Order: sequence, then C-alpha cells, then structure tokens
Amino acid sequence: MFGIQLREHEDRYVYLEEWLKILRKLWTDPGEFDYESPQFRLRKAISRPQPIQKGGIPIMNAGMSPTGMRFSARNSQIGLISPRGNRPEEWRPQVEAYKRMAREEFGREIQLWTNVSVVQRETQAEAEDYLRRYSEEYLDTEVIDSIMFEMSKENDIPLGSERSAFMRKRMAIGAGHPVIGSAPRIAEELEAISRVGIDGVIMTWVDYVDGVKRLVRDVLPLLEQAGLRKPFVAAD
Repeated sequence: MFGIQLREHEDRYVYLEEWLKILRKLWTDPGEFDYESPQFRLRKAISRPQPIQKGGIPIMNAGMSPTGMRFSARNSQIGLISPRGNRPEEWRPQVEAYKRMAREEFGREIQLWTNVSVVQRETQAEAEDYLRRYSEEYLDTEVIDSIMFEMSKENDIPLGSERSAFMRKRMAIGAGHPVIGSAPRIAEELEAISRVGIDGVIMTWVDYVDGVKRLVRDVLPLLEQAGLRKPFVAAD
C-alpha cells in the first residue's frame, strides 16, 4: 500500500502488537518516555492531548485469518468478522468460539461486529430485483477480481476455494451479509443477528443517503420496539 512493501503475514502481527503497546503507552503515560527495540526507536515520546477514555481508545481489528483473530482476542475490544453461512443461526458456533478464545486464553471479553449490506424497499420482490440489478447485471467483475486477489492473499484464503467464492459473492453484494427486503424483514434479520451473539453491525448501501433515510424512518422504530436500540433523544 502506498508503495511500501508489506511484511509477511505472520510478521505483521508481531510488529502490530509492539506498535500497539507503544501507542497505548502514549495514550496513558503522564510524561515523556524512551523506547528502543529492533523495530522502534523513540526518544522523549509524548502524545497530547490523550484520549478521554480510561486506558485509551477502543481498538477494532478486522483480521479474518487465525492469526488475526487471535491478535484481536488478545488485544482489541472489538473483532470485526465475516462469519460463514447464509443465515445468522449458522454463525453461532463461530461467534461462540471466538468469544470463548478471548475469555479462556486471554481473560478478556470481546465484542464481535460484522458488516451488513442493506437493500430496503417496500416489498421483498422490489428489494431483490434491485439487488439483482446492481450485483449481477451491472457487476464490475474486474474490480471484484482485484479485491478478491488482495483479500485472499492477506487472509490466507486460497483463490477458488469455497471460502473465497463465498467472500466474492458477498463482495459483489456490498462487502457484508445481505439484509434484503421491507422494513419489518430487515428488523427481523438484525434481531436474528443479535441473537447469535453479534454485538454490532456496520451498514452499507448502494445509495447511502437514500438507505439511511429509509432505515431511520422505517427500521429504527422497530428496533426500539424489539429492545435492540434505545429511543433517540434529540440534543438540546
């Protein structure tokens, strides 16, 4: 990226862990400090202003390889995952195993978030028609192939494997679990995602402005009724 040669996959996490150690010291140390190792050399390092959160800013890690997930379980507050399976119920063993690793091996509780691609229309048929139009009829295969080449390499997922094919299909839809349909259907799917232990979602839309307007108007009230969100209170 930006002309810099990437380290080998496993070495990156060794480097990242030390970098994060330094960063957290910058966030919490009351004064200047020196630090020296084969990778880093700092003299009178200091960071001001420091984060207001105790211990520093929460860390989210998006690694999908076994090494990336172990790093996240050990070091981050939030793991961003892409669970296998077309239905949230299929995710439960993966989510439970990830959280169990953090708890049993590192004595930590971790949140797990995932990406969802939202297509909201008045009816299921209208939503599916729109999805098919942009993800199949107008798909930029050259771009998708390029993205998948990099993602497969970075996450140790062989191109042509079942996992790679699954990720490619998701990428064509919008880089996340597809949540498609009317407002009640979308609310039901988000509730199902919550039930299997996913703590948060990052939403994307083809038309972001239109998608957010529809979600706020039609879906958020249903999520409040289901107890998945607190009622919105406008600031004074």
